[in-house]
Amino acid sequence: MDPLRCVGIRQAVLSGDGSTVLLEMSMANGKIFPLELNAPGVELMSRALMACAQALGGARPTERALAETQAAEAVVVPVDELALYRPDDASAQLLARVGCIDLALALPNAAAADALAQALRAPRSLSA
Repeated sequence: MDPLRCVGIRQAVLSGDGSTVLLEMSMANGKIFPLELNAPGVELMSRALMACAQALGGARPTERALAETQAAEAVVVPVDELALYRPDDASAQLLARVGCIDLALALPNAAAADALAQALRAPRSLSA
């Protein structure tokens, strides 16, 4: 069986009772593939998409330093809540609640955790 190749999202519609989302994905063959997800399904798909992004991380030949990336080039995630979790001095995770799922971003080192903690305490100092 040939896999379907998604080339876009036609629309995402919240159900009347707010318990599911219907994604209408545009396929390369011109057809629309409907996919209905509830909150656990959204979490599962989020995990799968992040695993895919991690796996494809080295596949971008024109990748440049993150500091050179413009916000418009990034995936904007509207965050409802943020927290910094530091189980020890060497590691940290940024926890973010986005609607029905929680994300944990493992920070690369203690220096990044310290910089993030400082930025979270004084966010206005980051504006340019």
